[in-house]
This record gives sequence, C-alpha cells and structure tokens, in this order.
Amino acid sequence: MKPPLSIVIVLCAMAAICASVGWMGITEHQLTTGGKLGISTSSGLGAVVQGWLFIAAAFFLMGILASRSGVRNLIWLGLAVVFFALIAAYSHSSYAP
Repeated sequence: MKPPLSIVIVLCAMAAICASVGWMGITEHQLTTGGKLGISTSSGLGAVVQGWLFIAAAFFLMGILASRSGVRNLIWLGLAVVFFALIAAYSHSSYAP
C-alpha cells in the first residue's frame, strides 16, 4: 500500500530541509539552530557532527517512505551504504576539519 501523496510531499520536504542544514554544517563548520531553549550555535567539529546527524535524519525520513515496500530492507541497506560511503568520502576530502 502506497502512502498518501500529502505524506510523501511532507516527508520529502522535511528530508530536503534536513539535508540542506546538514550540508551547511558539514561544509561551513558552523551551524546555528533554534529550539525550546533559544538559539544555539555550534562551530568546528561539533557543527560537523550535527551536520552528519541532520544528513542521517534526512536518510531516515526517506527510509520511512520505504516502510510499506516489499523490498524495504534492500532500500534501507542501500540508504545505509550511501550514508557510510558519504562519510568515507568526507573523511578523505578537503572539507574535513
């Protein structure tokens, strides 16, 4: 059974926001987020770690869409492999702190 189109659109938008915030944290080494306690700013390695957590959240949101699929385990495995490949590529790039 496919999820309703509205849920797909909302999850894709949330994943895009998480991915863009994560990418900014990873490449800029500075991340400002808001929450219940106000504005929080991270810099350096803390921002990079938060950026990877945001990227992981984006992949998780995309994995939620696959939860009703017959090949969901294969899709989740593929998302995990892509995530760890991105981390490996990052560790060998010039963006690493």
